[in-house]
Amino acid sequence: MARPVTSTFGVFRHRRCQLVQNLLLVVAVMIVHNMLATHHVWAAQSFQEEPSDTAVVIGEAVVVLKCIIAEKSGELIWFKGEEYIASDMDLTISKYPRYSFEGNTSLGEYNLQIDNAILEDDGEYHCQVTATTDNPVIASRRARLIIQRIPSMMTLRPSDPILSVVVGVPTNLTCEATSANPAAQIKWLRGGSELSATYQRTWKAGDPSGKLMNAASALKVYPALADHSIVYECQVSHMAMATPRTLGITLDVQHAPVVVVEASHTPIREDTPVIFRCVVDANPRRVSYLWAKNGEPISGAEDNQVELVITKEDHMASIACTAENTIGSVTGSLTTPVLYGPRFLEVPVSVSVDEEGPAQMSCSADGNPTPTIKWTRLGSRATLSTMHILQFDLVRESDVGTYVCIATVPGFEPIMSYGRVDINAIPEIKSPSQQTAKLDGKATLECFTDTKPDPYLAMWTWDDQQLEEGTVGRFTATKREANGGVLSELVIDGVTPADFGVYNCTMMNEVGDVSLLITLIQQDLDLIVWIIIAVIGTSAVIFVLTIIVMFYCRRKWQRRKKATSLNKGKVQLEIVRKLTTDDDDQRTNSDSYSYNATPPSTPGKPRYAEPYEFTRGRRDSFDDPHYRAPRRQSDGYSYDGNHPDRYPDRYAENEYSEPIVRRKVDDDRVSYHSDRSEDYGRRDHGDSRYDDAMYDDEVKQYNSKDPRYADDTPYDDQSYGNRSYEDSEERSHGDRRYDDGYSYEDSSRRYSYTGSEGGSDASQVARNKLATNV
Repeated sequence: MARPVTSTFGVFRHRRCQLVQNLLLVVAVMIVHNMLATHHVWAAQSFQEEPSDTAVVIGEAVVVLKCIIAEKSGELIWFKGEEYIASDMDLTISKYPRYSFEGNTSLGEYNLQIDNAILEDDGEYHCQVTATTDNPVIASRRARLIIQRIPSMMTLRPSDPILSVVVGVPTNLTCEATSANPAAQIKWLRGGSELSATYQRTWKAGDPSGKLMNAASALKVYPALADHSIVYECQVSHMAMATPRTLGITLDVQHAPVVVVEASHTPIREDTPVIFRCVVDANPRRVSYLWAKNGEPISGAEDNQVELVITKEDHMASIACTAENTIGSVTGSLTTPVLYGPRFLEVPVSVSVDEEGPAQMSCSADGNPTPTIKWTRLGSRATLSTMHILQFDLVRESDVGTYVCIATVPGFEPIMSYGRVDINAIPEIKSPSQQTAKLDGKATLECFTDTKPDPYLAMWTWDDQQLEEGTVGRFTATKREANGGVLSELVIDGVTPADFGVYNCTMMNEVGDVSLLITLIQQDLDLIVWIIIAVIGTSAVIFVLTIIVMFYCRRKWQRRKKATSLNKGKVQLEIVRKLTTDDDDQRTNSDSYSYNATPPSTPGKPRYAEPYEFTRGRRDSFDDPHYRAPRRQSDGYSYDGNHPDRYPDRYAENEYSEPIVRRKVDDDRVSYHSDRSEDYGRRDHGDSRYDDAMYDDEVKQYNSKDPRYADDTPYDDQSYGNRSYEDSEERSHGDRRYDDGYSYEDSSRRYSYTGSEGGSDASQVARNKLATNV
């Protein structure tokens, strides 16, 4: 029953008239539907699976559009849009060689397979089954097959990665994505936030497929300071792209300087240097500076900072900095509140009123912070008032005095001003009645009063002359305020003897007048002059004494230096036997002298050795006035036999002495020598300050004191003085102790040297004993 309809469609299919074919198809479907509805119900054919929207990238191998029919009874036809593609009556699709049926037809699978999809395959596809006697026509949903192609080019204009713009001047940004299927999507981002912009799509001109489209989006930007260095992004997305592609541009926002003026420190105290800085944000950064204070340019200030000394007058001054670049100029300013100490705007004025009359004094000050005022009385810490005005209702005698106005600002020294309250009275002159002046000098007579009210007249009179103010000859009168009162002075230039005398000073005020006789007397020499003369004289005496002492010390030092230089490198020793008074008593009690006797035991002071240096330059030291000094070379001496008692009996035998040995030298002379003569040997280098004559004189002096030697033949000066020694050169270089005997000859006045080796041995023994005794 449905065959004729199919045949009718077949006729029109071959005529390729799409419009007529579609109309006939619709009419046929409606007729079939009505027929089925009016006659009977049959087993309906239906879709188990309909084609769905599919998107593939251009060039993919296979695209399959599903179409599965259940209880199929009619002819299955595939359409692209309204264009016939194929039917199950002819499973080979000759018009579209890349198209084919896919699936098991026995199961109702009539899927459309497209190989190697191209742009021309893009469109809407659906399948339908024609009506039969028992089944109406069924048609599937229209499925969109999209052949995707990513944009061939994406661009951002302007193309510079950094775009220079001027603040406030609008700028257009354009992003394009061309030759895409479907059209690409474009959006704008600023700091991750999406912006609204215009968007449009257009068909690509000259595209043979008619499927490619261009997309473009435009963004208008009004640059602000906050946009500087901000990146604006164009994000292009497409269904064929896994991730969107982003194009960015950075704005370089050029603007006039942004100026902020800063001070190096706050708060600012008066009279302190302050550095003001001009903090500028500008693009371009090349900036010129101009400084001004209260609108007046500051000369020489052409940098980004300036140093100024801020004073009280700069309080709340405006410090301005103007910065300019190629975009424009901007001025920034800073107002400078200055902390400054108190300054009086009004100071107390001394007042003089009648007793029990009213009085007041006012005081005001300026400062930052505002100063506080305090009134006190001079000499008292009590606060009388903190107001600007100090009021007295009734002034009494106890109120007379000086009052202090104190202005205080925290952080600064307080300032004070004084005012006096007085009771009106007759002037009282407080100058001395006697005043002095120098002859031929300048005299100044003073007449002073501090009584209130101040005198309006001060008159000087003398010798029938009268002078109030001015100059008459050598006399000049002046009047001025001083120390809270009035001082009148009479100056006399070139004082003569006739000027010394009495002068009358008269002062007059509203209450009355008073006079004082002042006597001018001649001034003696000033005390300071006497003091200066005394100081100069004392200094001169001290100076002369100092010179004398220095001269004396220098002479003494030179002598010591000379003596030291002579004795340098030489040692002088002297061995002295010290005897106590017991030895003298024993000698006195003895009737005869024994040459071989030894000194008795002396419990007193023992004999001892005394170095030459300890004797302060003395050749011999004696504690006993009767002690006879031994010879310098030895304690033995030559004896001619004529005076047997010449050897002192004080050397009687005792525990300290050695036996005296009598030795025959020749037929006429006998030598007495002690075996311990080395104990008394002395070192001498021949350069002592004492000569031999001095030594022999000492021996004669002590011998003359002993009555036992009164009848002895005195020593011959020629025998003991001015002796010369043989081998003096050899002895001067040796450090020996000489204890060998020397023979004395009356005629030759010489000592004969009797050996040196023995002396050397004796010297070594003497050194040991000297160390023991000392």
